[in-house]
Amino acid sequence: MKLLFVSDVHLKEHQGLEYINFLKFLKFVLKSKNTDHLFLVGDIFDLWISDKPIFFNHFSDVVILLQDISKNGTQIHYFEGNHDLYLDKFFKDKDKDGIKTYNSPKNFCLDGLNLKVEHGDLINQNDHWYFKWKKLINTKIFKHVVNISPGFFIFYLGFFLGFLSSLKRKIFFLNKTHIKKTEYEKNIRKMLHDYAEVRCKNESVDVFINGHVHVADMYKYKCIEKEKYAINLGEWKKSPHVLSIIDKKIKLDSLDNFLLS
Repeated sequence: MKLLFVSDVHLKEHQGLEYINFLKFLKFVLKSKNTDHLFLVGDIFDLWISDKPIFFNHFSDVVILLQDISKNGTQIHYFEGNHDLYLDKFFKDKDKDGIKTYNSPKNFCLDGLNLKVEHGDLINQNDHWYFKWKKLINTKIFKHVVNISPGFFIFYLGFFLGFLSSLKRKIFFLNKTHIKKTEYEKNIRKMLHDYAEVRCKNESVDVFINGHVHVADMYKYKCIEKEKYAINLGEWKKSPHVLSIIDKKIKLDSLDNFLLS
């Protein structure tokens, strides 16, 4: 059995490297015809809200490739992130073609392994503002406002807010030394490892998979004398990765190496 996992591609402009690379990845999966399950673990698009036509029109080449892959017999699992919301409104009619959507963590038993998959936006338990935002966007009134708002307004407002968020991150790192950046990633990895050990402590989970924090990482540890893996899928803007599980062999590889395999 062959399972593939990607997250945090953040598709935006068609000329962007992440967009070009993701199309290349999807075409590779389509051509190979040997992928049983493809997991999209959130934030595949830098913005996708509900079933607004403007999003399909902008990203139609990606959606059509996903539909073609599912028609080839690959089951696609698409997890909502914090940039792609209310996916079921668009993909509900595509479920019969093998595209399933999830807005919460999900456990799977595949290839003889117990897997737990989630986007990972709850990893930072100290991000209280985000928890409040998460609660707000799941309210009925917020969803109603989104449903009645014009698609073009949400589309351009979302990209503007995304630009401000990106600018904020650039300013944050502007004066950081390489050592401080390395320390930042070290702290992120520790947070990932601690979160995984707590989340899977009382569950029969062999591999815990998430994204969101943009730091590719594969952590092997033991719990009750059983070997487990906690894997973060990283991001696609600077360093795209693909996780593959083939006949129980687990490998987190760069996109370039994956395409050569």
